[in-house]
Amino acid sequence: MPVMTKRRDWLFASLRDYSPAWLSGDLIAAMTLAAIAIPEQLATARLTGMPPMSGLFAFAAGTFAFAAFGANRFVSVGADSTIAPIMAGALVALAVPGAVQYATMAAMLALLVGVILLLARLLRVGWIADLLSIPVITGFRSDSPMWSAARAISVFFRWSSESACSCSVSWPRAGIHAFPAR
Repeated sequence: MPVMTKRRDWLFASLRDYSPAWLSGDLIAAMTLAAIAIPEQLATARLTGMPPMSGLFAFAAGTFAFAAFGANRFVSVGADSTIAPIMAGALVALAVPGAVQYATMAAMLALLVGVILLLARLLRVGWIADLLSIPVITGFRSDSPMWSAARAISVFFRWSSESACSCSVSWPRAGIHAFPAR
């Protein structure tokens, strides 16, 4: 029987040494995280071109999957606004945002990325990420807030894609427009 326990040590490993004395602090941390993460996930879903509720589903699925398979109980996972414009750019080339095909392709892309990440873990090829330089990563991450701001301004002023110019030359089909045409 110890062999069976040994095989399941990786499942919910972050909860293995959990102490009930931590529950009150963890509940406060959970409420704080919810206050931050829920609006962020709703916005990230909109940035991707999906209904806002799909952001909550992505957050719940990511949280449960990481709780089951992850080993760190201090990490929060969910949809990322850094990747959302890239995902939207890939999907808008294949389907119209809001269509059933768009949502289906978004779900399949998310699952495919998850499978690739699991394979990378099993093959132990995480060192490849070390090859990315700090300036490249910094530039990539700093561009994401500009995308979010451009999308928020566009939605706030109700500028449509027909009456706005693209805010980025590299992603003109992503549907994120910041400035009205003159």
